[in-house]
Amino acid sequence: MGVDTATSGFFGESGVDGDDGMTMAVNAINKSGGLLGKKVLVDFRNDNASVPTAISNTQSLIQDDHVSALFGASTSSTVGAMESLATKYQLPLMIWNGNDIATVTTDYSKYAFQLQPNTYMEPLGAAQYLSKLPYRRYYFITPDYSFGRDDIDSFQASMKSLGIKLDNLGTSYTQIGQPSFTSAISAALATHPQMIFLGIFGGDEVTFIKQAESYNLFSKTAVFGPTGTDTLLALGKSTPTKNLYLNDRAPFFAIKTAAMKTFTNQFHTLYGSWPSEWGVLGYSAVQSWAQGVEKAKSFTGNAVSAALKGDTVHTLKGSFQFQACDNQAVVPDYFGKVASTVSAKYGFPLLTDLFVSSPTKTLMSCSQALKLRG
Repeated sequence: MGVDTATSGFFGESGVDGDDGMTMAVNAINKSGGLLGKKVLVDFRNDNASVPTAISNTQSLIQDDHVSALFGASTSSTVGAMESLATKYQLPLMIWNGNDIATVTTDYSKYAFQLQPNTYMEPLGAAQYLSKLPYRRYYFITPDYSFGRDDIDSFQASMKSLGIKLDNLGTSYTQIGQPSFTSAISAALATHPQMIFLGIFGGDEVTFIKQAESYNLFSKTAVFGPTGTDTLLALGKSTPTKNLYLNDRAPFFAIKTAAMKTFTNQFHTLYGSWPSEWGVLGYSAVQSWAQGVEKAKSFTGNAVSAALKGDTVHTLKGSFQFQACDNQAVVPDYFGKVASTVSAKYGFPLLTDLFVSSPTKTLMSCSQALKLRG
C-alpha cells in the first residue's frame, strides 16, 4: 500500500489520524493471516498539501516501491494529482480525504473510489440541516480555489432548491494556511450576519475559531464549519459552546456499533487521543480495498477496480455501496450543534441535535454525473 497525505502543516492532524487508522487496519489484516496469503506492507509519505510533492511521492511509491494500491490524499488538488497517476499506472486509488465533486465527474477515473460525501453532497446536506434553523442573513468565508468556490456555490444553490431565500451579505476569500483571518472576521461582522458559513477547514478552521473568540464573535452570530471531530479535538475544553455548528463525515461518537466502540477504545489506547473522522475513514479505506482484493482474488488494479465497482463494502463506518456509474460511496453525512457542556469522558463538547443526511437525497444522479464527464 502506498499512502500520500499531509501529516504536517495546516491539515497535518487529519493525515496523522488517517495514517493511524490505516495502520490499525493493516495490523488487523496481517494479524488474521494477511491478504490472499500475503502480509500487507504500507509506505506513508507526507506531501504537506503540496501538489508537486504529492506527484513526486506518488511516482516514487509506484516506480520505486511498486505498490499495488494508492491511498490519499490531503486536498482536492493533491487528490487530483494522485488520480491522474493512478489512471496512468492502472492502480486503485482509495480516497479518504479531499472530496471535490470533480474527482467523480470531470476527472473521473475507473480506478478512483471516493469514500466520503463529495462537494455536491455535503453542501446539499448542509442546506437540508441549516434550512431548519432560523438564520437567513449569511456571510461566507472560504478558500480561494475550486473546493471553496464550489462549496459555497453548491450550498446557495441547494438552499434555493429547498425554497429558502438567503440574504448573501458578502464573501471573503482566503488562502490555505494563512496565519490570520482577522480581516475576514471584521468584514463579516461589519455586515451583521446571522450566520457565517465557513469553507475553510482543518487547522485553518481552528485558527479562525480561536481568533473569532477574541472578537466575541460567537455572541454576535452563529458559525457553521465543514470539519467536526478534528476541530473539537484540537480545541478541546476551549471549544466555543455557543452558536457553533459543524459537519462531520464519520463521528465515532455518533456511529453506535460494537465495531466502532472497539476501534475507538483501541485507538485511544494506542495513540492517547480519540479518533477524528479521518482515522475512521482511513481504517474504512483499507477495509474497502481489502474486500476488493479478496473478491477479485488479485492485487491488479483492473481486477480490484472491477470488483469494487457497484459493490457493497462492509467497513467500520458501516456498509455502503460504491455507485457503479462514478465510484462515489453512497454514504450519509453528519451535522450538529456543539454542545453547551464539555464531555467528561472525551474532554471536548460533542455534537448535539444530530442531523444525518440521507445519500438518496444528496447524491448526484448518474445522468448528471455522466453529463459532466462528457
